[in-house]
Amino acid sequence: MPQVLIVDDDSNVRSLVKTILEMSGFQVRTCPNGNDCVSLLGLGVSPRSAPLDYVPDLFILDYEMRGVNGFELLRRIRQSDQLRKVPVIMMTATTKEIRELVQFDVTFFLKKPFDTEELLGSVQKAIPGFDPAKVEPAKRPEIKLEIERGFDPAPKPAHKPPARPAHEISHRNLKIPPAGRAEALTGKGQEPRKPPARPPEPPRSAQRPPEPPRAGQRPPEPPKAQRPPAPPRLPEKEAGAASRDLDLNLRQLIMRAGDVAGLLGNQYADWSSDADKPQLMSIAKEFSPLIKVVDEIMAEGISRGASDIHLEPQPTALCVRMRIDGLIQPVFELPESLSTRIAARLKILANLDISERRVPQDGRFSVEGPDGRVDFRVSTLPSIHGEKVVLRLLRQSGQDLTWESLALGPRDRGCIDAVLGTPQGLVLVTGPTGSGKTTTLYTMLKSLNTPYRNIVTVEDPVEYEMSGITQVAVYPEIGLTFDKVLRSFLRQDPNVILVGEMRDLETAEIGLRAAVTGHLVLSTIHTNSAPATVARLISMGIKPYLIVASLRVIIAQRLVRLLCPDCKEEGALSVEEAALLSHQEKAELARVYVSSGCKNCSKTGYAGRKSIFEVMPIESAAIKKAVLDGSEEQILQQAKQEGMVPIRVGALELVKSGATSPNEAFKILLGH
Repeated sequence: MPQVLIVDDDSNVRSLVKTILEMSGFQVRTCPNGNDCVSLLGLGVSPRSAPLDYVPDLFILDYEMRGVNGFELLRRIRQSDQLRKVPVIMMTATTKEIRELVQFDVTFFLKKPFDTEELLGSVQKAIPGFDPAKVEPAKRPEIKLEIERGFDPAPKPAHKPPARPAHEISHRNLKIPPAGRAEALTGKGQEPRKPPARPPEPPRSAQRPPEPPRAGQRPPEPPKAQRPPAPPRLPEKEAGAASRDLDLNLRQLIMRAGDVAGLLGNQYADWSSDADKPQLMSIAKEFSPLIKVVDEIMAEGISRGASDIHLEPQPTALCVRMRIDGLIQPVFELPESLSTRIAARLKILANLDISERRVPQDGRFSVEGPDGRVDFRVSTLPSIHGEKVVLRLLRQSGQDLTWESLALGPRDRGCIDAVLGTPQGLVLVTGPTGSGKTTTLYTMLKSLNTPYRNIVTVEDPVEYEMSGITQVAVYPEIGLTFDKVLRSFLRQDPNVILVGEMRDLETAEIGLRAAVTGHLVLSTIHTNSAPATVARLISMGIKPYLIVASLRVIIAQRLVRLLCPDCKEEGALSVEEAALLSHQEKAELARVYVSSGCKNCSKTGYAGRKSIFEVMPIESAAIKKAVLDGSEEQILQQAKQEGMVPIRVGALELVKSGATSPNEAFKILLGH
């Protein structure tokens, strides 16, 4: 007797399906949710090859369940050696893209609402040896469409439409009566209702419909008359050129998506396990326009050298913007209807909860780009028009972590080398978000990384992976915070400690005390300048004497966009810009350069960026006395006397040399 396991959090659905199958000759067990099913099968603790006490012949799973949903449950089932080949019927009323993402491992999809014939037909396709015609009609409950008719006053079609292929099934909300109405549907305890008269159904074709693809098999090519609909396109509107341009962008995006496999390689990493990677690669190779669009967005970001990709739902469109060379700029727009689907696709890649749209979520995944692996940090944010998704691109290869790439001056490089050559002390790198602080820190780590040093890092998250060092990512949800990891580091016999950021007093105190007890500590902090860093530490609650005893050098930095060499031309200072300069500075900037933009720089006028540094060592007695006094102006004046070049001077030097425009330099001067 075949055994069937039903997992659904709706008691009415479980009761109805169980009744139908039991009267059709099956032995049925039920679970009220995915967690109970995991416990019943032992999927949570048993290894994949461990023998199981209960192995059904068929799974019937609901997709939308609290906790372990149908997709997660399906993934765990396929990880078990004994359950991998067991057919699965997925009951779902969710959106089409979810069906496309899991169809490679589902035997059949049963659309809610369904009738007895549809249920038994799906079971027959999942278990070929089962024939519903052999079951006596008197022993089989005839529910038909009573589930839907009881709550949908809309008139029914004159005849039942022919069955559609699995890839064309659309989804509706489940229409099952509340608890206590199951008897009314099965006819128990009351007179059976007489169905309304219907015209005779047209004769069905004797040709047997093709069976749906099994797990791991490619779905067969559907007949031309049943091909899935074309990829979604923006409709033509009377607005004119704007809507036509958007439609053209979308059509080009879909057409170019076929080349994404060669660009990204579809080598999705950091999934739940090695055994799941081939399955995820199979998903990426499916002919789903949705997946192609997502892959093309990621490939576009990689090819353009973007640091962030913003997917912003708006009332009429999904806006895709990318931050390139520090400036966020629009790239294209997609139909608003794709917003939820694209967010779901990215959530699945990042192993996030796709059913949760009310709170922000964070995750990550990796792809293999043309120049090596690229990590994507995923951040979702609920908004009034849907979930906004931001992808941070972290390139693990191709990063030029050399002193030459930082372009430090001889004096600044000498100050940093002198500190890195000592066994203890604190090095602080300061600047706004996106100013290159992490790149500077890892350039230092690369020069310190030898077999004779024990280097440990704590970050949120780990942005660059480097062999030969121990890297720890904080996890506040389980109590793994900066201060707790730092305390553990001190018992790990480290020589060099990198702290991603000194965010609070406790982390800063532990870091500074480690710097005076025989450890070289590298970290970052958010301030506008090197002298302002001292005031920031004091405002956090750090004692000035501890700052003087531990701090060795402060490095403030900015990233300045460089003018495109193909379209830059000589210009002049505007009245507003001239008003912000001294007489001497205006005299030095008698000739400046600007850019109008060209096709080589995507009409932005800029190509590439350059770092500007402000390096302030804390070594002399005079600068230490200024730190103890806590006066930012006094610290600045003393540091300039000792040779420090302020960021303002460095920015104006780039304008004077024609490397950047006055407008770009003033963005730094006004924020400095």
